[in-house]
Amino acid sequence: MDADSQLIKQAKAGNEMAAEKVLRKYQDRVLGYLYLMLRDFQEAQDATQETFVAALRGLPRYEDRGQFKSWLFGIARHQGSRVLRKRKGFVSLLSDADEDAVRALPDTAWRPPDEDMNTREERGRLYKAIGALPEQERQVLLLRVKGELSFREIAKLLHCPLNTALSRMRTAVHRLKTLMSGDAP
Repeated sequence: MDADSQLIKQAKAGNEMAAEKVLRKYQDRVLGYLYLMLRDFQEAQDATQETFVAALRGLPRYEDRGQFKSWLFGIARHQGSRVLRKRKGFVSLLSDADEDAVRALPDTAWRPPDEDMNTREERGRLYKAIGALPEQERQVLLLRVKGELSFREIAKLLHCPLNTALSRMRTAVHRLKTLMSGDAP
């Protein structure tokens, strides 16, 4: 039994500390995923909070099959999609004003604390390029990179064949390389 499964079993038995510990483990990844999905830091924080509230409410019904991370990111995707449906005038690219929010993200996996100005500019370009990807490709990329989900988990979560998830990832990576190299039209 892995660490998540042990914590989940304890949480289902009423141990609030175990529930908090397992959710805290994924907090930065879920926040980063939702930020890149929504491109608004406050909305991402709110959606992260809603994700964890929904996860806590659904935990008694959750059947542990070693797929807690997939289950949690499915809830996060649902919460992010709900925000996007409510939002009017959806903006497809990150604005320059979001750079402060990006710096505030606690996730060091994408942003080392000692980065210099050039690295920050590159990160901003990367986030804008991710924002320019078609939604289906962006979802696969974010679930793989931020959620650290397997392609099988991604395919199941997005209700598509495994080869489709793999193809969307290849296409997303190709588009990102093109956008980042400046060869994009």
